[in-house]
Amino acid sequence: MSARLQRKSATTALVVTAVLLITDLFFIFYDHPLDGVGILSTFILPPAGILFGLSAYKMTRSRKDIILILLNAAAFVSYFAYMFFGTLILGP
Repeated sequence: MSARLQRKSATTALVVTAVLLITDLFFIFYDHPLDGVGILSTFILPPAGILFGLSAYKMTRSRKDIILILLNAAAFVSYFAYMFFGTLILGP
């Protein structure tokens, strides 16, 4: 695969994760068939985006790829941050 396609795949993984997470947090309520899909997507898509970003970085050594890797890593950690701060604010 070319670096351009890998960069595009990493960007797509990040954007789809962000859209699903925002949709799940703000527009989907309990007892909905898609409840939890956005939270679940933070475990599945960002690791693939990180791998695509690393592969593109090996080919090009571009700062764009480093930013994509960091943003995908932040999306991956967002679930843990969401649960941590939710527990701090609302209690166990």
